[in-house]
Amino acid sequence: MRALVSGGSSGIGAAASVRIAEAALARGEEAKVAVCGHKSDSQQEDVVRAVRSLGGTAIALRGDLGDPEVPQRLVDAAVEEFGGLDALVANAGIAKASTLNDVSLEDWDRMFSVNLRGAWLLAKAAYPHLGASRGAACFTSSMSGQIPHAGSGAYSPTKAALTLLAQTFALEWAPDGIRVN
Repeated sequence: MRALVSGGSSGIGAAASVRIAEAALARGEEAKVAVCGHKSDSQQEDVVRAVRSLGGTAIALRGDLGDPEVPQRLVDAAVEEFGGLDALVANAGIAKASTLNDVSLEDWDRMFSVNLRGAWLLAKAAYPHLGASRGAACFTSSMSGQIPHAGSGAYSPTKAALTLLAQTFALEWAPDGIRVN
């Protein structure tokens, strides 16, 4: 199992990185996980060590998904290291509390660039590799994308759009044997 996990330094992404390794190793497969984070930190290194302690291979990749060049760079680095890609977990996301009336244009654009555009560009970059392996992609949305919460600013709209992005990829990629959730 060769996987790239964005937002892999903490929370859901860290747990997904370790769980992917556990599941692969339990099936007798080699686990290779690219743990991607916004910046270098001890949490990311802890996740890499956790995957390695299970007997898997892990690398730490860094980059800001708000930068449109970073998703391709992350995928390229993982593919170069692992020889391909079987799974993508598009988990990275940011939030900044605000009312919609008070959210700044800068914060609105930043949340959409990381939470939605970053996931879209990661998926586009991963597509040929996932197609070759008949792999899978998973997008981490939020209940806030289904049931909005006052004061979430742009977060709820980004997660609602992410859910539809994943559903659209599922429809478009199914003929290629790529599962999307």
